[in-house]
Amino acid sequence: MTTLNNPVTLRTSRRDDEAAIAAFYPLAFPEEDLVPLLNELWQQPDSILSLVATSEDVPVGHAMFSLCTIAEDPAPLALLGPVAVHPDHQSSGLGSQLITKGLDTLRNRKTAIVCVLGDPNYYSRFGFQPTATLLPPHGPETPPPGWEGAWQSLALNSAGEHPGGRLLVPGPWDHEELWLP
Repeated sequence: MTTLNNPVTLRTSRRDDEAAIAAFYPLAFPEEDLVPLLNELWQQPDSILSLVATSEDVPVGHAMFSLCTIAEDPAPLALLGPVAVHPDHQSSGLGSQLITKGLDTLRNRKTAIVCVLGDPNYYSRFGFQPTATLLPPHGPETPPPGWEGAWQSLALNSAGEHPGGRLLVPGPWDHEELWLP
């Protein structure tokens, strides 16, 4: 694990953080262009929770949660992603800290469930488990080979079972190519 020399602050991102955040996403994910998605999501501030980790007031990590629902249930849900940490600060626990802060914030806001499409080995540490009842916005009901267990959910404020259904996401996420291998 990388040790950070300077203290890190976690907070809600601001408009003046966006360029610095967008600059390290291609470094963290050289095979994916997530910047257009980020830019679209930032244009809908009421539909997102955008958190940043800063070192000396410079953004070095980011996590975003988009507010969602399913048609069959009015309970508030959220979608986790994207998440990135500048390569110079990876393996320092910043990603985990950002995710934990986001989950705590959403729990306090009475969000029922958070979903994520990602590595089950990583996200299981937060309590995420594969889900077959909540479906991603696009794609087959059965995951394609290699994606088994990647679609996951975590109940935050669940007073019981929520009905299944397809996740209804904000417009920037509602593109089929974002959900297919």
